[in-house]
Amino acid sequence: LLTRGGKAKLSKFVHQIVLVVFTIFVAAGYCSWAFGLDISSFLAGSAVISIVLGLALQETLGNFFSGMVLQASLPFQPGDWIQIGEVEGRVVEMTWRAVTVQTNEDNYVLIPNGTVAKEQIVNYHAPSTSTARSVTIGLEYDLPPNQARRVLLEAAKETEGVLPEPEPLVLLSDYGDSAINYRVKFWIGVPQKHKLVENAVRINAWYRLKRAGYGIPFPMRTVEFVDLEKKTEKQRQMAESHRLG
Repeated sequence: LLTRGGKAKLSKFVHQIVLVVFTIFVAAGYCSWAFGLDISSFLAGSAVISIVLGLALQETLGNFFSGMVLQASLPFQPGDWIQIGEVEGRVVEMTWRAVTVQTNEDNYVLIPNGTVAKEQIVNYHAPSTSTARSVTIGLEYDLPPNQARRVLLEAAKETEGVLPEPEPLVLLSDYGDSAINYRVKFWIGVPQKHKLVENAVRINAWYRLKRAGYGIPFPMRTVEFVDLEKKTEKQRQMAESHRLG
């Protein structure tokens, strides 16, 4: 059941839980058989101790049970490329306390199971490793949208790492202050390389636009130079005339 019919691999967490439960039952059975201990009275007498320990280990137990829920639902497994909140990387290990994620910077990030259960989880390996990404590029207003879409589409298609199917899309996103913004949407097959592919799409778009004689506009700002003394004197005269009037 936990392996989904052999499709998923059991983590160390499940083996640890099974080992602990098996050890407790074997130890209790041996003590009852060898020493004649009444296990039921021992369990009843330990109720108060259990309550105290439960309050003291509330966060630890929360992570423990959250880990059991994650293992039962299995939203991801070791080897998957996922994003949990702001952390993105490859799942290295799932234990009773935390999920270990290896980021693109080759750092290990340990996320408590309680935090994982509360955060939004994006699994880039499910249902397949094919995932859509997009970049936004602003182009000048003089460039007709149909020509802009054609150039950006060619730039995306020739980028290494972009899948031919589904075919990339170029959408007019919005009209900015100094440019028309286009969103280039494409699909990749290796989720962990999405930053490299996005960078390559931007570079190819720049070269394609240059060869076609188009450019990416700079942000435009209007700067007004004002003589502060004259402005202050004018405001004083207007205020004085207002009082006299």
